[in-house]
Amino acid sequence: MRMASACTYFSKSGESYSEVLLRLYGQIIKLSENIKKLEYRAEPVIFTHGQPHQIFTNLSEVAEMIEKEGFTFETGNLPRVCWDLYNANRKCVVPFGQMVFVSIEHICNPRMIELIKREMDHLSEIKPDDILS
Repeated sequence: MRMASACTYFSKSGESYSEVLLRLYGQIIKLSENIKKLEYRAEPVIFTHGQPHQIFTNLSEVAEMIEKEGFTFETGNLPRVCWDLYNANRKCVVPFGQMVFVSIEHICNPRMIELIKREMDHLSEIKPDDILS
């Protein structure tokens, strides 16, 4: 039996944080577009591991701050805002194997969706060399 090299199957070692955010932000937009079709007959549930859970938690906090406090930030700064929230609440670590619920109600708010779309545009324009320089 002949073993193929890893290069045959993988062009790189994994996703960058920008790629993770683009993928999750895209799924949030898709969810927000389709949630209206459910007409409150079902409640969407996302099962995930720690990193996406934390991203959803921080996005929910930001969305709630936008709705209730009129919070604003410059395009391109959403990851930093989320990191600052995470850092401030770092003691709230999700124990391994525990189920924790995060409301995505605020994330699907049209204002937040518009901000996420702008963040996606910004992240899509970033080249790996821009990050390293």
